Amino acid sequence: MRRSDIAWAAGIFEGEGTLFLTSQTNSPCAALRMTDEDVVRRFAKIVGRGRVTEVIDPRPQCKPLWSWRLGTKVDVGMLIKLFYPYLGQRRRAKADEVLAVCQQPKKKRASVSDATRRKMSQSAKRRILRERAMQGAC
Repeated sequence: MRRSDIAWAAGIFEGEGTLFLTSQTNSPCAALRMTDEDVVRRFAKIVGRGRVTEVIDPRPQCKPLWSWRLGTKVDVGMLIKLFYPYLGQRRRAKADEVLAVCQQPKKKRASVSDATRRKMSQSAKRRILRERAMQGAC
């Protein structure tokens, strides 16, 4: 990737993009929305990750929007590091907040108590037994 392409994409992201943590799972996300399909697709090609989709507004007078979205800790962390030198003060503050979440280690599942296991469905019980057998085999 050329430095000028990264700077261009960072500028587009600074103006039209957003970084956020999802409300339910606190997962990091990056998104960009515009009515210019060619710009969104060029952005996605430079970043090399994420998905572009068309968002159709039910109101006939509105142009279709093109949306790009990225939503894994690794990918969002990579995007922030790539764009960070080009971001303004406000966007850098948000990037720092989201990057802190991206760098947290993945949480391990809590073990299931006997009381909870009695309440589970049979398929869930079989899955847990398989997982424990796999852990013992490693």
